[in-house]
Amino acid sequence: PARQPNDWSIQHALACSCGDCDELDHFLRSTEQALDWPLNKERRMHAHGVIDSRRLPVSHETLRRGSPYVIQLRKRRNLFDREVEFRKVLRKVLGELVAVTR
Repeated sequence: PARQPNDWSIQHALACSCGDCDELDHFLRSTEQALDWPLNKERRMHAHGVIDSRRLPVSHETLRRGSPYVIQLRKRRNLFDREVEFRKVLRKVLGELVAVTR
């Protein structure tokens, strides 16, 4: 089914299964748009790396105040645009497959 206008969930398998990636996966799968997550430097760098390497539609910025610093995660609006484009590609491929099998 097509994504509903208020469905901010992201279904994306993460290669890492550490506790922080489990927490990140929980946030991604949720309908929540934002997470302010206090993590020490190594853990923040890991989260930044996972988000970047998977090209997830999530902005991530470190807020440098307090201790530990906070990584601020925000799901991007282009999440919806990406799905629309993906569905167009799927329809095209499906149409080509149907044409080949006739």
